[in-house]
Amino acid sequence: MFPERRRKQLRQDRPRHAPNWIGKPAQPRKQDQTSSGVMQLLTNFRNQEGQVDFNKVTEVASQVNKLYGQVSPLLSSFFKK
Repeated sequence: MFPERRRKQLRQDRPRHAPNWIGKPAQPRKQDQTSSGVMQLLTNFRNQEGQVDFNKVTEVASQVNKLYGQVSPLLSSFFKK
C-alpha cells in the first residue's frame, strides 16, 4: 500500500515461546479451598446456637428472587435471542 514506507524488522535474536497457559494441564482445585468457601458461606446463616437458621435462608432466597425479577427484564433487553 505504501511502497516507500520502511518496514519494521522482526527481532530474530530471541526464539518465540508459546504462552505459559498453552499445553498446561488444568490445575485441580484443592478440596480445602472449596469446602472452606462453602463453610464460610454457611456461617452467615447460623444462629447464636450454631444451628442453621432456615428463616434467614428463606428470607435471603426471597430477596434474591425479587432482585432477579427486577433485573432480568433489563438484562434480557441487552441479550436478545
